[in-house]
Amino acid sequence: RRGPGRDLLVFGRMERTARVRGVATLRWSSGGREHAIPAVVHRTWRAPDGRLGLVLANWTDASRRVVVEDPRFADGGRWIESTDSISASDVPSGPVALRLPAYASGVLVTEPATARADTHIR
Repeated sequence: RRGPGRDLLVFGRMERTARVRGVATLRWSSGGREHAIPAVVHRTWRAPDGRLGLVLANWTDASRRVVVEDPRFADGGRWIESTDSISASDVPSGPVALRLPAYASGVLVTEPATARADTHIR
């Protein structure tokens, strides 16, 4: 809840869950109970300035690849990943393929709707 995701997670509001494909469900038994948890958990948040962010976390010890197929992220954006350090890269439009290293998290951020509208008007 600090760094690049702060405005989304602390001051933002949760939105409808994004469509993300390729999330494996890990299953195991322990203590006589069955467990099943997605390998990559994700939630969508909207910051007060209008930016939309998809926060993803890979809690496993293996790298995971997922594809974001949600129309709200179809215009591209910025992928900010947190492992031992924070890195950022631009994401093209269309379905977004992301690779999350083991024990990593990240946020896919769109521009505010007003900024996108201004860009298309010019």
